[in-house]
Amino acid sequence: MSSAWLRDRLLGDPLLLWKLGCELGLDFGLATFTELRRRGGDFWSEAEFFAADLAVGSVLDVALVTLIATPATLGRSPAVRQGLLGALQRLPAAALGFAPAGVRYSKAQRALSVLLKGTQYGAVGMACGLTGQAMANTAALTRRALRPKAENKSKPEDEYEELMPSIPRTALLWASFMAGSANVRYQLLAGLDTAVGALPVSKRYVALPALVTAAVRFANNIVGGEHFAQQARWALVQ
Repeated sequence: MSSAWLRDRLLGDPLLLWKLGCELGLDFGLATFTELRRRGGDFWSEAEFFAADLAVGSVLDVALVTLIATPATLGRSPAVRQGLLGALQRLPAAALGFAPAGVRYSKAQRALSVLLKGTQYGAVGMACGLTGQAMANTAALTRRALRPKAENKSKPEDEYEELMPSIPRTALLWASFMAGSANVRYQLLAGLDTAVGALPVSKRYVALPALVTAAVRFANNIVGGEHFAQQARWALVQ
């Protein structure tokens, strides 16, 4: 990620770092609570699996927030490519997001933005699914190798198989989840942020947009977790 790419988005959305902090903090807190309830006394003995999930989740959070952020133009029109790349460059960062000064988006451009973000989110989800499950499976194999031989013999083989879901299946699960559920929800979040930021009361109480987006992201995180759990059960990954 180039510094100019990030700089333009920070200037375009003054709340970008706040949103990113909310996503990372909420994800860490809710994930920790869920894993403690799920694993109970085995939480610390299986901490490497939680660490792998947390690392992947952090990358996904950054992608979800930054890829949909509207960049600032800094008073100049960026160089526009010709052909397909140019058409993609002219699409809004978020279908329901605000348009920079002097720019108007058509309904078709906003609809295509949903498809573009779905493709981008899906690609990130695929990469993170492959990496995260590979890390978890490696941890499971390492754990098995480090067990005393006598203890390994006493453990059923399916105990390790449960800790090692299919890497391709997990990658496809994350790709479909990011392209579908996450894409739709974060498009709606971008629209809500735009609507709240445009309210006259938000000009008077500048903390209001930050508080609203934090509360909505909390609810969104819970809904997203439920959606993912449902898809994971359907895909036989959990």
